[in-house]
Amino acid sequence: WCGVWIMSQQQTWLLVDTNYVIHRLLRGRGWQWNGDGPEAIEDACDFVVEEIRGMCELHTTENLVCCFDGSGSHRAASLPSYKANRTRDDVYKKISLVTKALRDGVCNSRGFQNVFHTPGFEADDQIAMLALNIPKRHNAIIVTADQDMYQLLRDNVIIWHPGKGAVTKASFINDYGIGPGMWCDVKALAGCTSDN
Repeated sequence: WCGVWIMSQQQTWLLVDTNYVIHRLLRGRGWQWNGDGPEAIEDACDFVVEEIRGMCELHTTENLVCCFDGSGSHRAASLPSYKANRTRDDVYKKISLVTKALRDGVCNSRGFQNVFHTPGFEADDQIAMLALNIPKRHNAIIVTADQDMYQLLRDNVIIWHPGKGAVTKASFINDYGIGPGMWCDVKALAGCTSDN
C-alpha cells in the first residue's frame, strides 16, 4: 500500500468507501433495478462508476483509491452478532453482485487502478491504514458516512459525506468539543446500533 504515496509533489487523494457509495446509490437514491440479469448488474456498475468519476471531478483529483470490504470479517469472527441486525433482502443480494463485479474487475477495466480489498478486513480498515500513513505533504479526502472515521481527521485528512458536505478536524472540534483522537472512546462508551 505504501507504494501509492511515492510522489514528490503535493497530491490530493480520494479514499472511497466503495461499499458505502454502492449502497447509497443503489438503495438510498431510488435506483430502479432493470431486472436481475447481467445487464442490470452492468447498468448498476456504470451508474456507480460515473458517480465516482463525478467525485474525482468535484474534488479536482485523479488520485483515487477504491476500498472494498474483503471476504469474511475478523470482527464477525470475534463477535458473531456484529452487524447481525442488518437487512439481507433481495436488493442486498443484487448490491452484493454489483459490489463483487466492481471489486473483481469492473473498476480496473474502467481505469481505476487502485482497488483495495483484503480478506478479513473492511473498507474502513484499509482507509484507516492509508489515511494514517499519508505523507504530511499530501491531502486525503475520505468519502464515507461512517462516523467511526472521525478519529482519522487530521490537518491533511478530511471526510466528505455526499449530500452533507465536509467534516474537517476544526469543524469536528467545534461541533463535539473534543479532538478526533478521543472519538473512539466516545463510540466505545456509546455503542453503535448499526454495527449491533
